[in-house]
Order: sequence, then structure tokens, then C-alpha cells
Amino acid sequence: MWRMGVLAAAAAASCAVQAATLIPVPPVPGARLTVVTAINDNNQIAGGYFTFGGEGHGFYGTLDGRYHTIDGRTGWTSARGISNKGDITAIGNFQSDDHCAWIPFERRAGGDETQILRGIRPLNGFVQGYDTRRRFAGDFCGVHGIRVRGFIGKNAHRRSAPVEIAPYRIVGARGVNLSDAMVGSVSDSDDGPLQAFTILGGVSRVFAFDDAKAVNTVLQGLNADGIAAGHWDKGDFLWQAFRLDTKTDTVTPIDVPGASYVQAFGVNSKGLIAVVASSGSFIWCPDGADCPGAGIHVAQTSFHAALQGLPRPRRSARLRKPAHRGLPDADGRF
Repeated sequence: MWRMGVLAAAAAASCAVQAATLIPVPPVPGARLTVVTAINDNNQIAGGYFTFGGEGHGFYGTLDGRYHTIDGRTGWTSARGISNKGDITAIGNFQSDDHCAWIPFERRAGGDETQILRGIRPLNGFVQGYDTRRRFAGDFCGVHGIRVRGFIGKNAHRRSAPVEIAPYRIVGARGVNLSDAMVGSVSDSDDGPLQAFTILGGVSRVFAFDDAKAVNTVLQGLNADGIAAGHWDKGDFLWQAFRLDTKTDTVTPIDVPGASYVQAFGVNSKGLIAVVASSGSFIWCPDGADCPGAGIHVAQTSFHAALQGLPRPRRSARLRKPAHRGLPDADGRF
């Protein structure tokens, strides 16, 4: 397990400036809030939006605001990932506070929708990011919801053995790549603090962002180059986003000027990241990449993460029910 050291002397020696462009994402017409959680290599995006009546819907489309709504399942729907072929992972019944009541499904590019299955048995839980072979990461609930375990899926089926990280009861997988690397978060309980995890070369690591007041840390996306994205908070749901190079342990904060919270989700092959902030949704595009539009030029200081042991998770406020109305949980639910 590792801990991100930010001692002044070490930081000064290892700091580098990462410039990027924040490209604003047009909101869904008539939406109170638009949440972008994924971008593929064709710059197609997917996510969810909330109406002024309080309903949640999924959507997908292009960065010029040409969107299509997804309402494939019971209750609120949120699209979570989009493959390069246009397949979409999504969650139904997303308004529930019960993770094991969520209905994960895949919408194929042709429009067919199927709940995620293990054989012929429907699963409940979560699905999110794709790799370039159209495999996706997710998690599923065991019998009576006693455990939540990660998995790799394809074609609306769970294809891998359950992913477990001892001693944690909950393993929420959110991103996978061609090397079978995986990222996500772990917890001891439904309402306990979250710590991020990586699985690289079959070896798992669990970590919390190194801040004296940090409580929750999650990773939400991963690309083929090992670039991950996620966010952390102080138990107050005022999330702070970051980019992580899992090969070099280099961390880059992702800031949105004037925003009270920032969350980072899916990462495409070019390193573009889907970002959600209190001021709207954006695509974070690093300098040197082929950015799909103009935006706000920003520069953040990167630092190298020192590897250290970490004690068992610190306790926190309940995660499934944000302490302050209008603030998102780790997965962007409001």
C-alpha cells in the first residue's frame, strides 16, 4: 500500500508543470445538471443529467451538444462508459441508496440493451469504463449483498473471476485496460471510507491521498498507457480531482477555476479526462494531445508519489447519503 508524500523538500525536487485545456461540455438542453463520466477515442461522451423535476437520465453524444437520451431501466439511469464502437455501460435504478438494487446494463451500438449477466443470471451492482477491446470493469453483489466484488465483462456478461482484495468487503472496479490492469476503490463497509486501488501485473495496491484531512480516495478511469483519474475528499463531498500515472506514480491535480468541487472519471487513449465540477462538465485535455475544441488554459503542478505503508482505513461520514444536499457522492450521484 502506498501513501502520496508531499513534503516540501521532496515536492520541490520532483515538481513539474502540466499544462492542459479545460473544454466546456454543452449541457443537455433543459437539464438542471449535466454529469459527463466517459469519453472515447472518437471524442464521443456519455454520462447522466438531472431535470428540474429531479429525475435522472443517461445520455451520450458528441461535444457539439448533439445528444441522445438513455432510459433503459427502472428509475434513474446514468451512462457510465462508452467504447470506441459506441457501446455504452449504464446503471438503472440509480436513485436508490442501495448499491445492490442498481441494475447494470450494456447498450450496444445498435440500440439493444441487456442487463449484465453471469451465465443466465442477472447481476446487480455497477459497470463503468471500457478498454479498447470493448471489455468493461464493474462490480457485482454477492448473495444477500454480503460482499461486493469486482469483475471484467464483455458483451453484457461477466467474463472474469471475482476480483477480491483482502481484507476489504467491497471492491468497486471502475477501469480496466488491455494489460488487465484495474483501478477502483475498496471499503470495509457500505458507509465506510473509500480508498483507491490499482492492480498492476496481478499485484494490488491500496492507497489514500496524502492530506492530513483526507478521508475518501477513488479512482474512476484507466487507459492503455496506465493513466488513471479519480478524486479525493475530506469527508465533506467537496471532491478534489487528480490524474495518476500508475507507471511512474506521478500525480497531477485537476483544478477548475472557481469550482467548489471537481471529480475526474473516464480517460481515453489520448489522455483526455471526463471532469465534473460545481460549475459544469469539462474535458481535461493535456498539452500535446489533439484537443477536440477550445477552452480554458490551465497549468497544474505534478509531483511524484512516495511509496509508504498505510494503516487501515480511517472512519468517515456515510458515503451513500451526502452530508450536504446538492453535493455528489464518489460516483457522481446527487
